[in-house]
Amino acid sequence: MKKTLAFLLLLGLMPLLSTPAPAQDQEPDPEEVEAIDEALTELEAAIKDKASVDQIQFIKILSEKWKNATPKQRKKAFKLAGKNLKSKEKNVLEATVAALGAMGGGKKGKDAKTATKILLTLLKKKSIEQDVQMFLKVMDSVGRLQSAKGADELLSLLNHKSNEVIAGSLDALRHFKDAPFKTRKELVKEILKVYLGTFGQSRNPRNFTAQRKLRDIELQAEAALAALTNRADIKGAIAWQKWWNKEGKKANKGW
Repeated sequence: MKKTLAFLLLLGLMPLLSTPAPAQDQEPDPEEVEAIDEALTELEAAIKDKASVDQIQFIKILSEKWKNATPKQRKKAFKLAGKNLKSKEKNVLEATVAALGAMGGGKKGKDAKTATKILLTLLKKKSIEQDVQMFLKVMDSVGRLQSAKGADELLSLLNHKSNEVIAGSLDALRHFKDAPFKTRKELVKEILKVYLGTFGQSRNPRNFTAQRKLRDIELQAEAALAALTNRADIKGAIAWQKWWNKEGKKANKGW
C-alpha cells in the first residue's frame, strides 16, 4: 500500500495540488476581505462565549467566502476551526467538518493539506470513530479536499472492519473525479481490488459475511468507479473486471 500511495503522490496528486486556488491569482475583493475579517472576529467571540449558533453561522460564512480570503485570513480561520472542533455541541462539529471540506486550494495545495491534517487528526479520536455518522462526514470532507494524505487515509479505510465505513470511504473517493488521470487510475485499481475480491468471495454460497459486505458496499463501489472513470455505462463487478483487463489497466492517457 505504501508503494501505491507514493505513486499517487509523485505521479498523480502533485499536479493537482500545485495549482493555486483561482481566487488567489488575482487581488481579493476589498469588500469581501472586510467581510471575512468581520466573520473571523465574530467567530472568535462566539468560541469564547460558547455561542454555538454563532459558531455555526460564522464558520459557514468563512467557508463560503474562502476563495476571497487572504493567506493571513486563511491561517486564522484554520486556527479558529480547530477551536470550534473542541466544542461539545455536535452540530458545531458537523458544521466545522463540512466547512473544512471547502477550505482547500492555496499555493501548492497548502490550504488543502492544512484542512486535511485537521480532519485526519479528528478521525483518530475515539469519540469520533465511535460515532459512525460523524466519522462518515469527516471522511467526506477529506475526500472533497483531494489531498495526497487524504487519499492515503481513505484507501486504508477500504480495509476497515465496518462495511459502513468502507462504503463511506468509497463515497469520499468519488470526489477525486477531477484528479489527474494517473491518480484516478491508481484509485480505481485499489477500489477494484476490494470490490472484485468481495464479489468473488460472495459467490461461495456459505460465505454470508462476504455476501453481506457486497450488499453493503456495491452501490458505493459502482458510483465511485463510474465517477473516477467517467464510464456510467458499465454495471456490475464482472463487467468492471472485463473492462479493467481489456481497457482500463492498459490506458496511459485517459479513459
